[in-house]
Amino acid sequence: MIARILKFSIEQRYFVVALWLGVAGFGLLAALRLPIDAVPDVTTDQVQVNTLAPGFSPLEMENYVTVPIELALSGLPRKTRIRSISQFGLSQVTVEFQEGVDVYWARQLVLERLLEARQSLPDGIAPELAPISTGLGEIFHFTVENHPDSPGRHSLMELRTVLDWFIKPELRNVEGVIDVNSFGGYLKQYELLADPARLLAYGLSISDLERAVASNNSNVGGGYLESGGEQVLLRGLGLIERIEDLENVVIEARGGTPLRVRDVAEVRLGSAVRYGAATRDGRGETVMGIALLLKGENSRTVTEAVRQRLEAIQESLPEGVVVRPFYDRSELVEQTVATAVWNAAEGGLLVMGVLFLFLLQLRAGLIVSSVIPLSMLFAIVGMYLLGVSANLMSLGAIDFGLIVDAAVIIVENSVRRLGEHSAGGLNGSRRREVVWKASSEVRRASQFGELTIIAAYLPILSLAGLEGKMFRPMAFTVILALSGALLLSLTLVPALSAIFLRARPERRNPVVETAVRLYRPLLEAVLDRPRIALSAAAVLAVACLALFPLLGSEFLPELDEGAFAINHVRLKSASLSEGVRQATMIERALAEIPEVRTVVSRIGRPEIATDPMGPEMADTYVLLKPRRQWRSGVGTAELAETISERLEMFPGVAASLSQPIRFRMQELIEGVGARADVVVKIFGDDLEELLQQAEAVSAAISTVPGAADLRTQQISGLPLLQIEIRRDEVARHGINVADVQQIVQTAIAGTRATTVLEGFRRFDVMIRLRPEYRNDVQDIGNLLVSAPGGQQIPLSQLADVRVERGPAEVSRENGRRRISVEVNVRGRDIG
Repeated sequence: MIARILKFSIEQRYFVVALWLGVAGFGLLAALRLPIDAVPDVTTDQVQVNTLAPGFSPLEMENYVTVPIELALSGLPRKTRIRSISQFGLSQVTVEFQEGVDVYWARQLVLERLLEARQSLPDGIAPELAPISTGLGEIFHFTVENHPDSPGRHSLMELRTVLDWFIKPELRNVEGVIDVNSFGGYLKQYELLADPARLLAYGLSISDLERAVASNNSNVGGGYLESGGEQVLLRGLGLIERIEDLENVVIEARGGTPLRVRDVAEVRLGSAVRYGAATRDGRGETVMGIALLLKGENSRTVTEAVRQRLEAIQESLPEGVVVRPFYDRSELVEQTVATAVWNAAEGGLLVMGVLFLFLLQLRAGLIVSSVIPLSMLFAIVGMYLLGVSANLMSLGAIDFGLIVDAAVIIVENSVRRLGEHSAGGLNGSRRREVVWKASSEVRRASQFGELTIIAAYLPILSLAGLEGKMFRPMAFTVILALSGALLLSLTLVPALSAIFLRARPERRNPVVETAVRLYRPLLEAVLDRPRIALSAAAVLAVACLALFPLLGSEFLPELDEGAFAINHVRLKSASLSEGVRQATMIERALAEIPEVRTVVSRIGRPEIATDPMGPEMADTYVLLKPRRQWRSGVGTAELAETISERLEMFPGVAASLSQPIRFRMQELIEGVGARADVVVKIFGDDLEELLQQAEAVSAAISTVPGAADLRTQQISGLPLLQIEIRRDEVARHGINVADVQQIVQTAIAGTRATTVLEGFRRFDVMIRLRPEYRNDVQDIGNLLVSAPGGQQIPLSQLADVRVERGPAEVSRENGRRRISVEVNVRGRDIG
């Protein structure tokens, strides 16, 4: 069989060459479309369900929202795990599926179950699915800022409006972008700041104000009139367009005198309650946007398209507003690809140099060297068809010595056999026959070696889970490259040898002669003393095995991403404004390091709660300058040490230092909140017992050499202003619990009354109490609740108003509560 393939390749040599040129062209086309990233995406196939319920405590979120959703999703086919986290006002449930599940099929199943779950959820609670993205989907970060030379200054509210209504719709139209996350700034709203005293004086309630605003904001159609052969459409215009329209809304008329909104409330522009913020370079707050990559898309091409679209958008933005990118995934991808290509080029040149040195024939060296790019292009075609991305793991595993091994043997034997017939001369047919026989002599032995190496990689393809996602691309790439080399050695190499090799006498090769002269005595000595040779080899093997445990171990080599990511945590009671202040101070301290290009922080959670952090948590990105601009003698390790020393200047802040991609991957491997090398999970039902056990585990881990950045998940310590209604009191006054709850909700969070349209932009109209009625606990207790008989009862008489410390968040996995202890590894003591 092999002999017939070799003979066909030599006889149809030009057809074989044309065929492989076609494969090379297809490979180049596939290389342009091949998904490229820095590292393999280890994100599990999952669907994330986010539910917002402002005002719900973590325990209420767990009991009323998270658990019903988990129960509804528990019986999904091909599900592997359900994990969740319940925070103040947020529930996030993540369903992980078996590998290979179609994400759209999985989302459809989840949506069907959510329809059932809504019957068990409180009124007004609507779960939503997170965008179809992965942990590596945050490909482009940018801030929307005021131009430093612009005379006018835009407020954070105006910048956020520009992001939400001008930039986001444009970026969503970029192919491969599934969504754009907003971070920081103030979400614009119209506020009606009700005065309880005036409402009381007029005998009105919040509900009256809400109904009046909602019923005075609409357009209607009245059909059409026919006049003079024309059709005239009728429209009734009554939409609210400005603050003055809201102020003039009539609540009711008394004695012919209209009572307007401005008589009982102040109308102004305001903002929604904030759960997150962003800062940059120690200058204070800014507005941040994050482009999310659709799962399976090419991050390099999509990032480039986002950058080009932002450059085009810049021209149409309001005067003085600029978009400043600060984290671009394509930069890391290009550096990674450049590293892999450079290493491949170096390896290829080294192999070619060795070939020329030993063969001493330019044609023979070029024939063998052609196997390297062609086998790579063959592998790229296979990667494209199989959906394997190009990254540091897949491209960096190829050994060019293995690829050219068979070609070297065939060409070297062909050169030798042709040299033996050089004296008598060879015509074309006779020379091709010599090449065929020379190839047949060694092809079977070299083929066995290639198949053995391919077989060694086959078990890697059976890996599942995280290990499979990480190492299968490497195995696929190596197997494809070796398969391409095998086919090339059977077809193209003999064909090219028959075309270009000539019958010439072999030249003396001083390199080979010197190597043989040095190797022969050593070989003879080993063969004469086999027992000594075997004993020495055994001793060396034992010594190496004894040294192996001392080397330390790590799942993956550290990838230098050119940036640092710092997660710092404060007490659960820390406010968002305090987080902004501390993040600004940290940025100023880090910006003083000469190698730092820019520092950006995001505090709390964004609009799309892909990362459910509270206001006590912040992620700081430290972007570095190119290495050529670093100080002499300063490396990544020295910078990490310097950053750690700067962070120690801020007491009460527990910081964990990592890199952006590694940071996100660590979180995805272990679940929500995990940002460390090693995570210990403790399961149970009682939160207090979980906390005690976690503290005991933390104390034990702190004694382990190499353990650093030890941190226990904060599940308690959140201050809560509890308003517990006394049902006997509300019943005695004939008041409904809903009336009391409405006062509580309206006080700070507000009640949505309607929506104002400004062109294509939409902004909510919220009713809140004036600030002087909700500054502290006493003010809340003094709020008046209207009774059916017209009496105004202070809230403190109807409910117990007190401040307590309760659970800060509740994490669950497969139906059980859990707490985690996180620790990073320093040195080689643990792995």
